[in-house]
Amino acid sequence: MNGRLLVTGNPYYSISDSTANFKLTEVPPGTHTMTVWHERLAKLSKTIGVKPKENVTIVFELATKQS
Repeated sequence: MNGRLLVTGNPYYSISDSTANFKLTEVPPGTHTMTVWHERLAKLSKTIGVKPKENVTIVFELATKQS
């Protein structure tokens, strides 16, 4: 059996689809930190700016953790 629990400090989260893409909706304008995580790969964060009524595309390239 395998389980995961993620607690976020905000209502904006998503789980990727089978092609590793995901979508967040109704994110308010402003500067935000986006973090992606995979149980076998390194966690990455990026600062992004969101303008009103704007679609933003962010690309993350996850790599294996360094020992």
